[in-house]
Amino acid sequence: MTMIAALSLLALATNSAPVKPVSASAKLLADYRIALEHDDADALAALFLPDAELADGNMVANGTAEITALYVGAFAQGLSGSRLETRIDSERLLAPTVRFVRGVSRITPAAAGGQIVKPFCARFIATITSRNGLWRIATFSESALACGTAFP
Repeated sequence: MTMIAALSLLALATNSAPVKPVSASAKLLADYRIALEHDDADALAALFLPDAELADGNMVANGTAEITALYVGAFAQGLSGSRLETRIDSERLLAPTVRFVRGVSRITPAAAGGQIVKPFCARFIATITSRNGLWRIATFSESALACGTAFP
């Protein structure tokens, strides 16, 4: 390697912006989006702790069996083929293995036959916990929010 090439590489290395690590919360939300967009109720439920609670409007599911059933029902009622966008607005480390996350989401259902479909937006709060090195959702609650407010 020539001296010029070595100096060029050094300059690139020192002038590069540092890579920001992806938080456990962001990684979990990315996995959630992938599972939802693939209509995979089992993969979605696997992101929750076995004793997790999911509250969605006036429905509450406790444990992975009920959470799986909730997603199976939601896919059958029109969630299938939807696209999901999320944004984490705040995240706090409550303990080394516990995070509190607040954010917004927008689900855009699949359009059938050229229909224009309105998205559904929500504000969510979640508690995620690391057990055996895996971050999972312990509690998740969401409530409807005007999409213009969530994603201006």
